[in-house]
Amino acid sequence: MNDENKPEARNVAKKQTIRQRIVWLGFLTVAAVILFFFAPPSWWQFGVSPINGRKDAVNFVLLRMDGGDWNFAERRGKVVVVNYWHRGVHHAASKLPDW
Repeated sequence: MNDENKPEARNVAKKQTIRQRIVWLGFLTVAAVILFFFAPPSWWQFGVSPINGRKDAVNFVLLRMDGGDWNFAERRGKVVVVNYWHRGVHHAASKLPDW
């Protein structure tokens, strides 16, 4: 192989790489525009929604650690934070009283 062909081959490879990047950038731009115009309204809602615009939560019952039931409907109108974990998650062991 001649020394003259090496720089030319590098230039061709560099041009192909740049072209591929431009094509991918074009695909990403088209995808972003499609997502922007067809996004559901909930994507543009930031912060806490007004009280009269909220949906009622589904009623469900959870089993408490003492064996009793925890009914979600009894706490309607209050702020509720539910922390889900199980014994298989080792960093949650400190939260379990009997572990």
